[in-house]
Parts: sequence; structure tokens; C-alpha cells
Amino acid sequence: MKLLIKVGLIIAIHMAVFLSYPETGEFGGYYLAISIVLWSGFMMFINLSVKIIKFISGALGLIVHLAILLVMFLSIALTLPQEDRVTVLEKLKDGDYPTKETIQTGLHKLGLVKKNIPAKHLRKINKSLDKVLDKIEEETPETVIEAVKEFE
Repeated sequence: MKLLIKVGLIIAIHMAVFLSYPETGEFGGYYLAISIVLWSGFMMFINLSVKIIKFISGALGLIVHLAILLVMFLSIALTLPQEDRVTVLEKLKDGDYPTKETIQTGLHKLGLVKKNIPAKHLRKINKSLDKVLDKIEEETPETVIEAVKEFE
């Protein structure tokens, strides 16, 4: 396998686990970035050893690469921070598989999905907001309005 493909697989596995179980708390993004860098560095370091193994047997080199990727997946599943403090591996073992909603949450957390709100709903939301703001203005004493204007 070429090194670039291996790094791509490392990123893909990290993203798949992150998107499947996105409730990682405030440190999930940091974990993701650091883990990708560390595993990519490890793969670059081990690449020379695997090339020597590939020289002996091509199939054995492929098995070593697949074993490294499996170990990486297991370590991610054991160490990815979760808000409920239950590891991803335990969730998988208990049958708590990712759903469409969790993947959508993960995509949203990465900034890859924007929620599409139809125009008619936006108009209703704006009308409701205008009504609420008008009501607040009617019932707000002048002293509060003046104090708020000072901060603007």
C-alpha cells in the first residue's frame, strides 16, 4: 500500500468512528486531530519495517497493514472520549449502533451539514420573532430601554 493511501485510511477510520459516535464532549475535536497525527506518524515509522516484510512475502505485508489498522480502530474505540463515559467499544458490544441521527449530529459537529430550513418556515419564524420583540418593547420600561441603548 502506498503511504498516502494508508494515511487516507487512517483519516477515514477516525472520521467513521467520530461520525458514528459524535457525543465526544469538548475535547473530541482535539482527540481526533492528535490521534490522526500520531497514527499517521506511527504508520510512516512502521512503513519501512513493513517494506522489509513485503520483500519476504507480499501477502504477509498486507496482513501486517490490516493488523495495524485493526489495532488502530480498537484503540480509537477504547479511547474516544464520550460524554456518558461509556467507550465506543462497549457501546458496540451492547448493540448501541449508530443511527442516522447520530451521523447527522457528527456531520453537523464537523461543520459538513447545514440544516435546510424551508423559506416558508423562515418567514413564520421571523413573524413570530417580530411579535415577541414588539411585545417586549411594549412592556419594557423606558429606564431599561435607555440602559440597553447605552451598551449598544
